[in-house]
Amino acid sequence: MAGTTRSAAPTHFRHRDMTSAAAILDKTHRLLLRCLPSELTAIVNVIEKTATDPWAVLRLSIRLSAICLLASMALSYDLWFQSGRLYGPSPIWPALSDVPEVVNHILYWVMVAGGILIFFFPRMTKLGFVLLPVFAYFLLQDQLRGQFAIYLYIANLLLAAAMPREPDDASLDPLRYMTIGVYFWAGFYKLNLAFMTVGFPWFVIDWFPYPEAAKMFGYAVPALEALIGVFLLIPSTRWIGQLMAFAMLVVVVLSIGPTGHNEAMTVWPTNVYLDCLAIFLFAGNRRSLVDMAQMKKRLNAIAISIFVLLPALGMTDTLGKHPSFKLYCCLDYGEIEFDKRERLDFLPDILAERLYDSENRRLTCSDLTMTLFEVGSGTFLATDKPYIDGMRGFCPYLNHPEGARLHVTLADDFRSTKTVTRTYAICETPPRLIEKDKHD
Repeated sequence: MAGTTRSAAPTHFRHRDMTSAAAILDKTHRLLLRCLPSELTAIVNVIEKTATDPWAVLRLSIRLSAICLLASMALSYDLWFQSGRLYGPSPIWPALSDVPEVVNHILYWVMVAGGILIFFFPRMTKLGFVLLPVFAYFLLQDQLRGQFAIYLYIANLLLAAAMPREPDDASLDPLRYMTIGVYFWAGFYKLNLAFMTVGFPWFVIDWFPYPEAAKMFGYAVPALEALIGVFLLIPSTRWIGQLMAFAMLVVVVLSIGPTGHNEAMTVWPTNVYLDCLAIFLFAGNRRSLVDMAQMKKRLNAIAISIFVLLPALGMTDTLGKHPSFKLYCCLDYGEIEFDKRERLDFLPDILAERLYDSENRRLTCSDLTMTLFEVGSGTFLATDKPYIDGMRGFCPYLNHPEGARLHVTLADDFRSTKTVTRTYAICETPPRLIEKDKHD
């Protein structure tokens, strides 16, 4: 009996402590709402009223997906075609490099037309099933076209297509699990020194010119981003996750927009999209999402498998960069080094300005993709092939192609600061590996 009493008491106190913590958080939330200016309070009331109508929220997510898809495709227009690209395509299936370009143009406009239709007529949800194979084709044709943001928009439209015509609140759970998974893993894979000490300070430098302070903040950013997903999962902390998601959006807009680097503009619609999902999907929602019966439902299980469980394989590099959301973890990159005799007058002005090292005359993949296509430099697979295929696009323009070198640096894994750099004579056929260096 004594042993039974001892084991029961801690459980009772733990439950009471958890209840007290939830009550404190709820009280704090109500207090903050009362402190808001009337204009913001009115906005919050509109959001919460909208969130009580599942179809209104689903319609919003469909239209957000459509408009963000259209914005991303327009901003990265030159990425979707094969000809005229300095940074060459890297097909997963080589035969696709020989497909007539008219096919690309037709399918590009099919995607655009589908996005426009579903924006104006969100009940045409079955269009999601049409857009999936079109995007799959583009992905196979070039690994850079696998921008992870496009996956989110397509996944949203597919989930919407599979939902009931008259959804209830629980019907939106697949989108909630998707949002939670994206925020968590996007933060988790930034838990590396490359991002924290180099990537984040570079990201904010134009509006926060304090590198040492930025490094200190950089150590906290991955955990804070991952916590957004955790906080959204728990009913009593959802409002905290929503505030953090909004703060993250502000930082991104300041850093990538006109006040910052003014490049990679496809990052804007992605973050606006995710922030809107975090706000509208979870506004006023008090149901627990940690419910095994609910999680086993078909669409929920699919969303959890793809966006919550599958990304864990990124720790072993089994899946490369996607869908592990490692696109911006700053762990690997490729850069081309031109011969010192090369004139480089064929480069667009925007790239000529990027020759950050006049002695070595190098351009990174990030320099190229963020300026030419407005997308990040992440590739579908964490291998040398995308960098090799892409940088070979420069070779026909070079007067001294024999002196061009490609340097590909890949990390051992996301936890390690150890990297391996392989150097290729990029314009030889096939490109020849000439050096391999390990770095700690």
